Amino acid sequence: MSLKTLALALVAAASLVLPACGGGGGGGGTGTLKLSITDAPFPATDGCVSAALVTIDGVRVRSASEGGWTDLVLAEGVTEMTVDLLQLRNGLSDALAGAEIATGSYDEIRLHIVEAVLQFSSGAADRTFKVPSGMSSGLKIKVDPPILVASGQEVDLTLDVDLARSFHTTGLGGEPTCAELEAGEGGVIFHPVVRVVNNSTVGLLTGMVLDSSAAPAADVEVCAFPAGTTVEATTEPVASTLSSPAGMDGLVESSYALLLEAGDYDLYIRAQGEEDKTLAASAVSITTGATTTQDLTLP
Repeated sequence: MSLKTLALALVAAASLVLPACGGGGGGGGTGTLKLSITDAPFPATDGCVSAALVTIDGVRVRSASEGGWTDLVLAEGVTEMTVDLLQLRNGLSDALAGAEIATGSYDEIRLHIVEAVLQFSSGAADRTFKVPSGMSSGLKIKVDPPILVASGQEVDLTLDVDLARSFHTTGLGGEPTCAELEAGEGGVIFHPVVRVVNNSTVGLLTGMVLDSSAAPAADVEVCAFPAGTTVEATTEPVASTLSSPAGMDGLVESSYALLLEAGDYDLYIRAQGEEDKTLAASAVSITTGATTTQDLTLP
């Protein structure tokens, strides 16, 4: 696959698993579970947010059959790690955690979040946001369908954090403005929306986003919907990302990438400052384990 990985996920030794936390069941033996983390687009990146920093100090998974929990080991063996979600676009991802775990199926992941901070291009003061349950019992991420880990098998998952759907204006809902984000928690709620991607069952969609004169178009939102979907303002995409700006390490300006389950998808695009998405490609076919290239043009 042509996407770049910022770090390899850690494969932990069996001795690092905490057996007291329970396991998955499923006939004995162990398999390896690895987690990476990436992001989807953010509505206020253009000239507003310069970094979206999330610090995590614990990751655990729940057995679907027994309900017990197993702790994973953070990548590189650190006790906590901070990731900038704004840098994880276009297929880029950070290794998050991994370990050998008991065989069986797992239906929930929890991230214990120490801190979530936005930094701004304007020089406004950094804003810290509380994450409901993320700083106590842990941010709950449902895995549906549950992930099956077989003996000797390695399972790679990616946690796709959708920042565009994670911040809401207090009392009103909807996407906050840059001014509301800079004002902080008094007017904005931060509740991360996370999609779990099983890397073994997806294909890679990639390409370039161009403007009407065929010049590179950066920071354009690219959304994938099942083919034939009637897309309205409230219709949620299967996956989304932003085309790359100039200067991102290892990426071509205006390129994009999405991980999608096999099937046919309609692709919509939206430039910064625009309210409506525009259909850019219809019935693009994705095959598991394969790369599909589709360039897109702004109207």
